[in-house]
Amino acid sequence: MPLDRLATHVAELPSWLKMALEMDLFELPLDFKPRIAATSGELLEIFDRSAEEGRAAIAAASDADMQKDWTFKFGDIFSSTSPRTHVIRSFINHLVHHRAQLGVYLRLNEIPVPGMYGPSADDGWPGRA
Repeated sequence: MPLDRLATHVAELPSWLKMALEMDLFELPLDFKPRIAATSGELLEIFDRSAEEGRAAIAAASDADMQKDWTFKFGDIFSSTSPRTHVIRSFINHLVHHRAQLGVYLRLNEIPVPGMYGPSADDGWPGRA
């Protein structure tokens, strides 16, 4: 996946939680064309909106909402139904997977990887070369 598409996908993924909690069925059209952010600013706007939507959907969900099934369909090619708790966990895992891919892109292009839970190895910790 090209870097611009991957970055946009990562920015959009938190909003998938809203999709999983607000609809019972999501059908991806066979002619789906992914969105690709044109600028860093647009990418950040997508992410900020997506993260807010995902947080709000989780905050509003009840235990009963989380137990309902959710179905994903891609034309007649693929269909999957699982409880929303499983779907949400898989979306989070999907985000982690693609964030790691972004880290590889950064490393390959000699761009420092930003920290997530504090400084990264690229942040020049005291005592490190």
